[in-house]
Amino acid sequence: MLRMAMDMVEDALLAGDPVVAASAFGDRARRLGATFVQVRRYRRPSGALTSERHWRAGGVLIREAREGWIGSSGFQYICFDCNPLLDVVRQRRTRYRFSDLAPRSDRRFNTYWEAFEGAAIREAWGANAYGADHTTASVHVGVDNVTIDPTIARALQMAGGVLAEHLLTLDASYPVATARPLLTVRERDVLRFVAQGKTDWEIGIILSVSETTARFHADNARRKLGAVNRAHAVACFIAEEGAD
Repeated sequence: MLRMAMDMVEDALLAGDPVVAASAFGDRARRLGATFVQVRRYRRPSGALTSERHWRAGGVLIREAREGWIGSSGFQYICFDCNPLLDVVRQRRTRYRFSDLAPRSDRRFNTYWEAFEGAAIREAWGANAYGADHTTASVHVGVDNVTIDPTIARALQMAGGVLAEHLLTLDASYPVATARPLLTVRERDVLRFVAQGKTDWEIGIILSVSETTARFHADNARRKLGAVNRAHAVACFIAEEGAD
């Protein structure tokens, strides 16, 4: 198992570029059956840790999953509505299995695991490393097989831990892009109409949805953007659009 884990991170440990290191690890993980790989290096947000603050911390080096899942409603549910991994960061845990944090036998997590189905993820493991100035490196690996060979599972997690520690040793000045708020297509459409001065009722008519649904999408977008009101949300949205 130790030999397998070290083989997985051999190329990553030779890389001085965090993205190259994360990509090298991802390549090896996929060869062992991983359907999802995410590697981040970010600075933990100050204040109470929430899903939005955790997302805004950015620092995604790679995020690889089945095509179409990233940005889907299932992906957003896991990132914003039900994220038991926040407790891991709060407690500064270094190793964890997703099904231990969100037991399949607990009905509260039924939707959580259903959301993962779109990415062919039936189990996942994580490893975190914590450095100075609230710097955190995290590695998540998901698979489509709950009966995966325990040796492979442990090797994936052990290799992830080695990679996370390695990422903290790399040049801290290396630029890591901050993730933008993940808005759905409908949320973007609604904000464009809000920017034009349309009311929720008018937006509902245009998009063939109810006034309540239009308001729901507008409020979701405002929350994700961290805006204090709709005008602020529109300003943030326009700034983001201009950066594309």
